[in-house]
Amino acid sequence: MPARRLPVLVVLVAVAVAGLLQAPPATLLRWLTEAQLLPGRSTTTASTFDVDGRLWSTRDIGAVAASGSLVFEDGTFSVRGSGADIWGTSDELFYASVGVTGDFELSARVASIQPVNAWAKSGLMMRTGFAADAAHASVLATPSTAKGIAFQRRVIAGGASVNTSGPAAAPPVWIKLARTGATVTAYSRPSETARWSAIGAQTFPSLPDEVHVGLAMSSHVVGQVAAGVFDHVRVVQGGVAVSPGAPSLTARGKDTVTVADRIAWKDSDIGDVAVAGHATLEVNNATVTGSGGDVWGTADELHFTYRPMSGDFDITARVSSVQNVNAWTKAGVMIREHLDAGARHVSLFATPTAFKGVAFQRRLTANGMSTHTPGPAQAPPAWLKLTRTGDRVAAYYRDADTDAWTHVGDETLSGLADIVDVGLAVSSHADGVLATATFTDVAIAPRPHSIFAPRSSSNSRSTER
Repeated sequence: MPARRLPVLVVLVAVAVAGLLQAPPATLLRWLTEAQLLPGRSTTTASTFDVDGRLWSTRDIGAVAASGSLVFEDGTFSVRGSGADIWGTSDELFYASVGVTGDFELSARVASIQPVNAWAKSGLMMRTGFAADAAHASVLATPSTAKGIAFQRRVIAGGASVNTSGPAAAPPVWIKLARTGATVTAYSRPSETARWSAIGAQTFPSLPDEVHVGLAMSSHVVGQVAAGVFDHVRVVQGGVAVSPGAPSLTARGKDTVTVADRIAWKDSDIGDVAVAGHATLEVNNATVTGSGGDVWGTADELHFTYRPMSGDFDITARVSSVQNVNAWTKAGVMIREHLDAGARHVSLFATPTAFKGVAFQRRLTANGMSTHTPGPAQAPPAWLKLTRTGDRVAAYYRDADTDAWTHVGDETLSGLADIVDVGLAVSSHADGVLATATFTDVAIAPRPHSIFAPRSSSNSRSTER
């Protein structure tokens, strides 16, 4: 049969099958188009997924010839999109976004872009709607230094696009969009520790209070999908640190604090500490001060900054510093069943020096003895991660954010509650004396599906001292 007759035949079959299924023919044709049984351009139906308590949606924008997709796993977004361009009076791209209200900051590291074209674009976008010609502001990375980073925007719906060239830099690059009132500013930096440099700013004549912000990918080649990989994605709403109307960022005792992700964190001493601790949270960073005899034995004394979390998730943080009150002063990430001193928990700690290094410690039964697995003989700064998958918790360590995670150990806590307390723990190991630890890049992310591979080897266990 001649190829040109195939679409006609598919349409006829679609109409017939639609009648059998009692579905509108247009609906069935859309299914066939999305399954690529019909040629031509298509638009995917939006889907949603949860990241750190925020509901994100994904969709193609414009008349793309190949549908895009997204995989979110272990804190990394792999975004695949086609499309002619993000430019002119209308766009073609794949977009993963979340709704925000008022001022915000959106930042991420673009780790890589598939080089299907010099102008393949992968970056951050603020958009007033999902129409192809909607107003937007975007800071976009390209595959090489030839085009570098670009701040591009459409100030009014259906209007022409405007470009401001940024640094001639190729991935990996860090980029950021920040809104203040009606003005959106684009930034970039070469590394996590470098200062942000402004590329440009744009004031919009009628920017709505509620907009969409997220990750954009356009291959710049009609019908060909390109992939962009993002990590360290952060959405900060309501100014620099907290959502509008939130209480002070400094909390003592059991006051509630609210961080950038708009989910309530709590702040509490655990056990019979002699001096109350406290914590200060700012964006994704924290300073936690605590006393306490130890996190060890059958009961703990510490200061804990935490939030409730259900299901499978990761908690990661970089311990920047730990005050050297004692060789066993501990600062790290903790999953705790509740706030009783003898509660079951799994924790990964950094200590002030390489003498005690990193320690994977846990209590498997309430009021039972603690268990210890030594990690690397490493002093801060140190990256720590705990991953929960069902009743099993695995601990990981790395020196830098660009390194692969090293497995320290894992443990099964039979019947672990679905909702647990997750956060940052500090114990001075000298009750009555406070020790302070600083944390950066704190992130708690739900896991969309299990990627834990059971290990045949058992953990090395020892006494702490």
